[in-house]
Parts: sequence; structure tokens; C-alpha cells
Amino acid sequence: MIDTHCHIDDPQYAEDLATFLATQKSDGVEAIFVPGVDATSVTDVLRVCDAHSNYLYPALGLHPENVKEDWREQLATIKAAVDKSFASTPYTLHPTLRHSRLIAIGEIGLDYHWDITYKNEQQYAMREQMRWAQHYDLPVMIHSRDAVEDTLMILREFPSVRGV
Repeated sequence: MIDTHCHIDDPQYAEDLATFLATQKSDGVEAIFVPGVDATSVTDVLRVCDAHSNYLYPALGLHPENVKEDWREQLATIKAAVDKSFASTPYTLHPTLRHSRLIAIGEIGLDYHWDITYKNEQQYAMREQMRWAQHYDLPVMIHSRDAVEDTLMILREFPSVRGV
């Protein structure tokens, strides 16, 4: 069993991380994928995954709730980290990911639940990150809340991209 989405870089796990991971392993979880949510999470996601590189696998992306006025800068920072990952020494679970330490692009998508101020920007950011996934042949971790129709529309634009 693989946990495809756990924000284990969150400070709430820090104190008892070893215990949490031991419990997950004993319960049959073979690996955990850790998604990023913005530019500031890149360092924490990579740090925790590096510390447990045979068990935690990083994904990087801009969560739709974090698409705000600085979304272009956020995307640029995350994209630089994605690009850098492909220049790093690889570790992977799956042979198709042989050139990257990343397991996916994520957490990306659309969220119209709380605020639609940046609805168009969310769509642009999702498309841009789908392009990254397509370019690097990585799956995506999709977040969609109150945006099913638009999410599916964008996913259909990228038929070769797979994900959860």
C-alpha cells in the first residue's frame, strides 16, 4: 500500500515523526508521497524526504488555495526546484521516473470553494504545472474542490499526463 498524499512536512508531525513513520510501516504502508503546496514548502518537503529517502518521496507544486497575487513568482521558484531535481542524483520508486528525485508534480488543481478571486490564475497555474508534468513525464497530484467541470476540462487538454 502506498499513501499518495500526506503533508508530512507539516510541523505537527515533527516531534513524533519517527513514531508516525514506524506505525505507517507496521500497518503496511510501503511508501508515502509528500506534496508541496507553495514555494516556501519546497525546502521542507525535500528536507523530510531526503531524511527518509527510501520511504518518503517528494512532489512539488502550487496548491490552488495558494494562488494569490504572487503566483507567478511562486511558480518560478517551484519550477526552478523541479528543474534542479532533474539535475540531481535520482532515487525513485518507478522506472519511468528514473531521471528525477520527484515522484510527481503536486499538489495542483483548482479550488473555488472559499474564494474565486484568482480563478483565472488558478487555471493558468494548473495548466503550467500540467506542462511541467508532461515535459518531465511525471504524474500529477490533483486537488479539486467545487471545480470539477473546469478541472476535467484542463485534464483533458493533457491526455498523456497521469496522476491521482
